[in-house]
Amino acid sequence: MTSANLAVIIAQEDMGRHCGSTMRVRLVAQTLVQSGTRVTTVGWATAQPLVAYGEVVVAPGRGAVGKLRAVLRGVALARSEATHVMLTSIGAPYNGFVAWYLRRRGVIVIYDAHDPVFDAIPMVFGNGVLVRIAMPLVRLSQRLLDGATRTAFTAGGSRFAARMRAGGWRGPMLPVLNVHGLADAALDAVPRRPAEWGNAKIVVYTGGMQRWRNITTQIDAVALARERGFDVRLVLRGFFAQNDYRKHARSRGLGDDAFIEMREPLSVQAFHALLAACDYVVSSERVDFITQSSICDALANGVQVVSIDDGRDINTYFGEVFRYYDGSAGDLARVLAECDGRMQEGDWRTARERLAALNEESRANVRLAFGKQARVTVELNPAVN
Repeated sequence: MTSANLAVIIAQEDMGRHCGSTMRVRLVAQTLVQSGTRVTTVGWATAQPLVAYGEVVVAPGRGAVGKLRAVLRGVALARSEATHVMLTSIGAPYNGFVAWYLRRRGVIVIYDAHDPVFDAIPMVFGNGVLVRIAMPLVRLSQRLLDGATRTAFTAGGSRFAARMRAGGWRGPMLPVLNVHGLADAALDAVPRRPAEWGNAKIVVYTGGMQRWRNITTQIDAVALARERGFDVRLVLRGFFAQNDYRKHARSRGLGDDAFIEMREPLSVQAFHALLAACDYVVSSERVDFITQSSICDALANGVQVVSIDDGRDINTYFGEVFRYYDGSAGDLARVLAECDGRMQEGDWRTARERLAALNEESRANVRLAFGKQARVTVELNPAVN
C-alpha cells in the first residue's frame, strides 16, 4: 500500500560534491518539500550531503559500491511506500530495469536526464571495448526506461531535446535547468579577494575536469594573454581530472601565481564566495546542448561569461549578457585581455531576472511531474550574439 505523499529520489552521484547532478537533486527535493510532499533522498556521499530537504538516507560505501547500495535501498523504499520515484544517473544500464520493476509495482517514475545518454557516454567513457560491449544493454535499458517513465527532466533547451529524440527517446520531456544557485549567491557579502591576486583578471573553472571540457584551451588562453602583457590568472577547482592540468600549465609558463589549483572540498557558501571574487568563467566545451550549472552559478554571482559563439543552448537563454569567442585559445586570450572583469550592473540584473524566471519554470515542471501544479513556460528574448 503506497503513502499518499511520499516521493523517493534515488541519487546515484556523490551527494557530498558540489556539482550539477547533486544540486539538481537538491532543487527537486526542496521544491517538493515546499509543495507539501514527503521526500526521501537516497544516495551515497564522500562528505556531508548537500541535499538538506526532507529525509536524507546515505548508503554505505563510495563509488560503484555506494551507487549500487543506494539504488537497492531506494528501490526497497520506493516499492513499499512511495507514490513517485525519481531516477538519476547518465546511462546506467540498470535504470530501465529498475524503472520497469517500479512501474509494475504501481509507482510513478520520473527520469532526470542530466545529459542525452548516447552523446554523453562516448564523451565521458570514450569508445573502448567495454563501452562497445555495454552499449546494447544500455540501449535496451533506455527503451525500458522510456516506456516506464511518466516524464524526463532535461537539463537544456531545444538542442538538448533534439539530442534526446535523436537517441530514441519518445516520451514526454520537461526542462528542469541547472539554475539552482540563485538563492545561494554571495550577494550581500563583500567578496574576499586574496591580497596576492592584486588587480589581476581572474578566470575561474569549477566542475568536472574531463578532457572534453577543453580546460587546456583556457590554460593556453591565459598563457597567451600573459605573454601579451596582461595580468590574467586561472583558478581551477574541480573533480574527475583526466589530464595533468598543472603539468600543462607549467609547459605554458604558468607558475603558482598564475595557475591556482584548489583541491579541498567547498561548502555551498564557500563555493559562491569563490565565484564572487573572480572575474570570468568560460563555456569552452565543444558541446552545444548543455546548460552548465557552473555557468548559471557564475551569472548569479556577477561573473562575466565568455562563451563559444555556436548557438549553444546556454547562449539561447543568456546570450545578451555573454561575451563571445570562436573556440580558439587565441581568440579567448583576446577577449580576456580586452574586456573588463565581471558583469556590468545592467547585465547582472538581466541575468538574475532570467535565472529567477527559469528557476520558477524548473520548479513548476517538477511540481507538474509529481502531480502538484500546471506547467509554466518562460518567454525568452532572442539571444544577441
